Amino acid sequence: MKNLLKWPFGLLIVAYLAVTIVHLSNGIGFGRSLAGGVIDARVAVTCPSNTGLLWDIVNRDALQDFGLRAVFAFGGSYSDLCEFGLDSTFGS
Repeated sequence: MKNLLKWPFGLLIVAYLAVTIVHLSNGIGFGRSLAGGVIDARVAVTCPSNTGLLWDIVNRDALQDFGLRAVFAFGGSYSDLCEFGLDSTFGS
């Protein structure tokens, strides 16, 4: 049983590290890069068929990260993100 769980958790850790490195290379700060994986995972679960949007979210720069967090702080939703995309104003 331990070996069965070792591979999925190992893959999850490697994917999280890869996403964090992409965020760091795009100029997002260290703390926000570590927390950015949560937003990326929520987008992947909410919009599983939209791989282009998922890459746009993972590969966002610091200004897009700030805007994305501001939209969610003021009531934006992940389903709006699926529908309108990253560079939109979420239907406003």
